[in-house]
Amino acid sequence: MYYLNYDNQKLSRENQALTKINERNVLYIAQIERDLSDIKDINKGLNEGLSEELKRKKKWRKATLYSLSINAVFLASLIVLSR
Repeated sequence: MYYLNYDNQKLSRENQALTKINERNVLYIAQIERDLSDIKDINKGLNEGLSEELKRKKKWRKATLYSLSINAVFLASLIVLSR
């Protein structure tokens, strides 16, 4: 009986230690999940910003292309008319 009581006490102490470790790990996992959520939010904001910047650059490229096309047509018409 003494042996069983001793084993029970030993297992009880191990169980308490493991319960504390488990609680600490649960808190740590929750912290990591919050950090990942924050990173995802930051990443989403960066992606939106990059998308807007890319749209602006595409608009400027189109405007430049149209301007060059109009200039080329104008110069070609001047050359044709000057002959």
